[in-house]
Amino acid sequence: MSMKYLGEQFDIHTGGEDNIFPHHESEIAQSEGATGKRPWVKCWMHTRFLLVNGQKMSKSLGNFFTLRDLVEKGCDPMAVRYVLMSTHYRQPLNFTLESVEAAKEAIRRLKDFRTRLKEANAPTDNPELVRALEQGRRRFDEALADDLNTSAALAALFDMVRDVKQARDKPRRRPKGSRPPLALRQGDGRSRRGKGRNSRRRNPGADSGARRGAQEARLQDLRPNP
Repeated sequence: MSMKYLGEQFDIHTGGEDNIFPHHESEIAQSEGATGKRPWVKCWMHTRFLLVNGQKMSKSLGNFFTLRDLVEKGCDPMAVRYVLMSTHYRQPLNFTLESVEAAKEAIRRLKDFRTRLKEANAPTDNPELVRALEQGRRRFDEALADDLNTSAALAALFDMVRDVKQARDKPRRRPKGSRPPLALRQGDGRSRRGKGRNSRRRNPGADSGARRGAQEARLQDLRPNP
């Protein structure tokens, strides 16, 4: 069936770890023996067993859940998907209802981040913010390219959320030698002029005394020498 739709050779074949032997080894032997082409599949991706509350999920233990069961229990489907992505597929995943609740909070943070980012005014004028976004995107892509490491990709995503918040909230300095905004310059000028006027009002006697002293000095120069 796989060769009917994908050809005699294809790139990726998935399955659970319990399919490695003998199921997948038999598929390889049969397919390569029939076509004479090797390899039949370039990349095999086998997931580890899913645990529920620390035990292997099985109908006999009564801990078997379908997505419909979880939705009926009030679980958010997006949160269920987040939990399933939070662990690398080659590592066992322990699924609990508590982890679904924690995933809802993580998703809320990501949605809030996306909303704030959309509302940001001209983010390109903040080089630190742009750098944090570019670095987060690069680390996210690198994690997925590393054997579909979704747990590392999510870690890179939340690192980016933290770095972007710090870059956005950090006060930015004006380049050295640049002039302050016009409103600030006008405000400073008014403040300086107002300060001068106020100082004259506070010391009227000092100004009049200085004028009288200057007049007496000039009169002294005009008097004849004895």
